[in-house]
Amino acid sequence: MSAQSDVPPAPSWVDLLLPLVMVLVTGAVAWWLVRRRGGLTGQNGPVKLVQVLPVGPRERLLLVRIGDRHWLCGSTPAQITLISAVSELPAEEGEGKPRL
Repeated sequence: MSAQSDVPPAPSWVDLLLPLVMVLVTGAVAWWLVRRRGGLTGQNGPVKLVQVLPVGPRERLLLVRIGDRHWLCGSTPAQITLISAVSELPAEEGEGKPRL
């Protein structure tokens, strides 16, 4: 046996680039599908942010609708806290004050 028969043949440039191209095409298709469906959060989910009221530089009150129920939450950079379940809203959301 000669020393040359133990060395595998060098891969061609097609063998090196084909997997890279396949990964890039797969990533592009996945990105397109995510954008087409409205992002990662989705627009048709059960959780909706009805209104945001800033109360400080980084603090906010959030009125959140989950299904047919509403929740008032406080948001800071460190946490989100449930303040109260909102029992009744005016006929038009965003008009008047909800009763807590």
